[in-house]
Amino acid sequence: MPKAIPFRALMPRKDIAKDVSCLPYDTMSVQEAREMAQGNEHSFLRVIRSEICLEEGIDVYCEQVYSTARENLLSLVNNGLYTFTAEPAYIIYSQTMGSHTQTGVACLCSVQDYQDGLIKKHEHTLPEKELDRIRHFDAIKAQDEPVFFISPEPEPLEAAMQKAIEGTAPDFSFVDGFGIENSVWTVSSSDNIKQIQAALENAPAFYIADGHHRTQSAAATGDGTILAVVFPQGQEQIMGYHRLLSSISPYSGESFIEALRESFDVSASTSLAAQAKGSIGLYIAGSAYTLRPKSAPKGAVESLDCSIIQDLVFSKLLGIDDPKADKRLTFVGGIRGSSYLADQVDSGRHEAAICLYPPSFGDIIRITELGETMPPKSTWFEPKLRSGLFINVYKNFYS
Repeated sequence: MPKAIPFRALMPRKDIAKDVSCLPYDTMSVQEAREMAQGNEHSFLRVIRSEICLEEGIDVYCEQVYSTARENLLSLVNNGLYTFTAEPAYIIYSQTMGSHTQTGVACLCSVQDYQDGLIKKHEHTLPEKELDRIRHFDAIKAQDEPVFFISPEPEPLEAAMQKAIEGTAPDFSFVDGFGIENSVWTVSSSDNIKQIQAALENAPAFYIADGHHRTQSAAATGDGTILAVVFPQGQEQIMGYHRLLSSISPYSGESFIEALRESFDVSASTSLAAQAKGSIGLYIAGSAYTLRPKSAPKGAVESLDCSIIQDLVFSKLLGIDDPKADKRLTFVGGIRGSSYLADQVDSGRHEAAICLYPPSFGDIIRITELGETMPPKSTWFEPKLRSGLFINVYKNFYS
């Protein structure tokens, strides 16, 4: 059973929580981060993407970036904008995006459990990205962004969270600039802590949903813990991870469609959006199509739509064997929507768009338990956990 430990969280004053809150560090470009933080001196982007406080064009991996992150975090604390919870606590964190709500518990999970396989991963990580967050955590002497874990035992956790916050107002609640409602409760009573801890540690394992690099980096440095929010399975919202092609050479639009017919049943469609697993949306030359594989692969990984499109289209027809390295291919998170994909083609910036139906979390669990990994860029979780709302500092934070 994985451990889930309450902690003394460093949290913002409720009057600035909305200003502090920001998207995770790896969901935006440097320029986008600059624009998001413009005019907001409290934005936590000044910690997690501290290069925006330095001259444009600076090497984002240079030592000054990491030291600036430390300076900016200390400034927030020393100016009284952040304080610690009085005692170890669980933090219940709820997000509402439209009709979807997800509520989980922020806690410290064990690096040893991660190493022992009780915290399960489904993605490969890149050494360069791991090293970046290791240097960041070491520099600021804290873990400042939670990762998204899922418990496969939802009912006890949902009941314990509901009991802990029933009839109580959140510490703070706000709707951010993206329309996401974020609410936070501190749970420090011993009875509630015991019930939440029992519910969390009742799970046979936790599954990483989002944040593999931060998890791996936390395991390589720090205090032996991983800052996470654990959500009950079933509350996650997974969107498709779509593809844009800048070129379909050596094909034209018509010849590309004909080549696709070898492996797919191709039909004209009024919508680019993928409607179900095994139904892939294509947009090219102003027209939408639905692709359905004539023979669906049987393997857990091979049968995913993102694997089918990679094997039967990108590799077989276009020679794209390394999708993460080939510059013809751009990955687009599901939050963008099919209208964005169509606009990219209609504008001439890309030649074709592929819209994919998302895997289920059951797919992820099945692949993880088989000891396999998901293909690159196969899942997009929304809403993203906001950064800056609770931080785990290391014992040497003030040294």
